[in-house]
Amino acid sequence: MITSKMKSDLEGLNNFDEQFIESLFAPCQLADINEETKIFKTVIPDIIWDELLQLTLEAKKVKSHPLSQLKCHYNAGKNSYQISVNQRLFEESFLYPYIIFAGQKYLSMMQDVSCHSLTRKVGIRQYTGHYDGYDFWFNFSEIGDVNPPHRHAGSLSSVIYISNTQNLPTIFEGGFEYNGISKEMLIFPSNLQHQVAENTIGERITASFNLESNA
Repeated sequence: MITSKMKSDLEGLNNFDEQFIESLFAPCQLADINEETKIFKTVIPDIIWDELLQLTLEAKKVKSHPLSQLKCHYNAGKNSYQISVNQRLFEESFLYPYIIFAGQKYLSMMQDVSCHSLTRKVGIRQYTGHYDGYDFWFNFSEIGDVNPPHRHAGSLSSVIYISNTQNLPTIFEGGFEYNGISKEMLIFPSNLQHQVAENTIGERITASFNLESNA
């Protein structure tokens, strides 16, 4: 039998969880003044950012390997090299649940519900049994590269700005442009078309992931 004290304790735990999630994604706000595009931005916490940088270094090791093309992540982008996140390291990281909670946070803001109510309703897209594994990849763009207008698969997608990104904006349909800086992350509907103009500034590194939701 659940007593009133047990119920109070459980409610307190849920409140604590919500506060913790709120702290992870503060600030989290509309990136675009036009609410129709539904683009949200947040700043990745330092401890999560350090994990992402380690995964970036692992991606660079593969990029410099003579057999790097065997692990190339193919999608709509026209970057010099794209590679999926290291599956083992990703699964061991706190970054993994962080990006799932990022999806829950986005939906909670859009639907005006708690993150807790969206538990297990958001997950990262996967290719089971494939070296590409998770639909989470790094983009290495060099001078002359271009990312033409495209949409992503899934329900929600993201751009994470890692290095040398502030002078080459992400351009979304409707004319909104965002000059992201290191540690910033955008989340938006996967069907929102976007692009990046020709690279004229040198190596630009970003990461992207696609989430699926049944919420």
